[in-house]
Amino acid sequence: MSAICPNPACGYHLKLTDWRANCPKCGVNILYYNMEERLQGDADNAEVEHARFQKHFDRLKAALVGSKLLITRLVLLFLPIGALFLPLAKVTANLPFFTRENADVSILGVVNLFSSFDFGSWLENIGGGILQKPSLALLLCLCGLILVAVGIIGAIVIVFFTASLKLQKQLPIFPAIGIGGVLLWLLGILFFNKEVSRLFVGNVTAHLGIGLALLAVSLAAIAIVNYLITKRGGVEVKYKECEIAGRPADEVLAVMEAENLTVKQYREKYPVQEA
Repeated sequence: MSAICPNPACGYHLKLTDWRANCPKCGVNILYYNMEERLQGDADNAEVEHARFQKHFDRLKAALVGSKLLITRLVLLFLPIGALFLPLAKVTANLPFFTRENADVSILGVVNLFSSFDFGSWLENIGGGILQKPSLALLLCLCGLILVAVGIIGAIVIVFFTASLKLQKQLPIFPAIGIGGVLLWLLGILFFNKEVSRLFVGNVTAHLGIGLALLAVSLAAIAIVNYLITKRGGVEVKYKECEIAGRPADEVLAVMEAENLTVKQYREKYPVQEA
């Protein structure tokens, strides 16, 4: 399909041989015809996009650093992540499915431990046998670690939506899930230590690590801060004033959406009255 001269009064179909800047029929400059109106349209579209983006940015800024309490929460969110890299437990064992000396069970330790883990033997022992209870204890620890991960990730993700009134009541939920995971991990370690000490005296020991305490304290602190945020009415968002077509952006966008108008059509229908 050939190009058409941009002059509505002309409508000449340009040919491949029409390589000059001007239309061979009406003589208008094809490139710069009605350039002012097109630039104004680009400027209007930029104003609309900026006004819409500014709202999202204002809500995100308010959710992250909108008050001293929110800044405190932002700092606290890094603590449970760091705690995962500290020892959650120290284990020494010599079992058919697990052999380690003074193993630090942290995020990195878990990766190292499971690299030599005999899952087949572990699952068989969960089904029954002399090692059933220790195997179940390790299952509790694994479930606890999964809950902790869900709690931390959820607590971080929901921060970005704190300005939403619908989600403010759910703020303490994910830290509470993480705390539940810590308790499950604690029970698993204590249960594991009790059972393997009874079965393998001196061959298996498990002790709680400092990372577990820091993890519990940091998650509890985040839950308390989230509760205080909810109790104080949530996050107050201060929106920056933007303009579209010389008028407040909120007013223009509301009319445009209600009447299904473009910015150009809005300008033509509601011209700015000069003082």
